[in-house]
Amino acid sequence: MLKIKNLKINNTDNNLNLIEDVNLFVNEGEIVLLEGRNGSGKSTILNTIMHHPDYKIESGEVLLNDRNITRLEGFELARLSMFISLQHAPEIEGLSTIKMLYGSYKILNPDSS
Repeated sequence: MLKIKNLKINNTDNNLNLIEDVNLFVNEGEIVLLEGRNGSGKSTILNTIMHHPDYKIESGEVLLNDRNITRLEGFELARLSMFISLQHAPEIEGLSTIKMLYGSYKILNPDSS
């Protein structure tokens, strides 16, 4: 379950308030589509959760399975299987998406076969 509660996001360069009072609740097994006009904040919310250096959480919290992940580092989020991907990712010759994802899984779960 993912919960975003009262999230307020600022730009790190000029401390400009970008987004205020975002709330989102996603139950386990649900699929959610974030839809909106360009510039409405969809990518900003996701990038902020994943700790993009241009954004900071001013207030609020992000919970994953009732664990507060608001201040976790990127590698800690990856260990919880949280990733962000480009909508139009560049191709790397010889590397399929499934190979990349499986390789990431194996790094995070070295005892699995």
